Amino acid sequence: MPHLHRIESRDYEKFVRLLQYHYESWRLAEQDFTESVEALKSGNPITIQEKTLFYIVTPGYDDRKIRSLGNYLDRMSGETYRKFWEDTLSLGARRIQITSWNELHEGTEIEPTREYGFLFLNITREYSNMLKQTSIKDMFAPQLDMRFTLNEVFIHTGTKHQSSKNFL
Repeated sequence: MPHLHRIESRDYEKFVRLLQYHYESWRLAEQDFTESVEALKSGNPITIQEKTLFYIVTPGYDDRKIRSLGNYLDRMSGETYRKFWEDTLSLGARRIQITSWNELHEGTEIEPTREYGFLFLNITREYSNMLKQTSIKDMFAPQLDMRFTLNEVFIHTGTKHQSSKNFL
């Protein structure tokens, strides 16, 4: 259900400032801008509606291997991702979009990798729980150790061990 806010004509200046500085997250619920200004000038109230606003976070970016010149945003071992989350949460975000679609070729993945393990999933869990204001004390933290050789794959998950010959 959208949040509706009633603005009285005496608040005309506040309304104009609100739309000037917060236009990205508000829209008029019943009238267009001109009709709303005229309604306020005539002493009539108007209604504005808060839009759904998503803030963007990203772990980093590196498409230099697939595009000439390319672009690069250093992951800094998770600090870039943490900074995006912290900035977004400090702005009062209620909805987050993670710029990641398992795009290893663009370096935006948060899925487990050999290089970072579960680091980015753990950071996502930590900050998304802050966003939801829940506790993460008792949540399961996955542990995975994978070693690849040409002839054998060794997988260690928790206390289970598997060895698979001729995997590759």
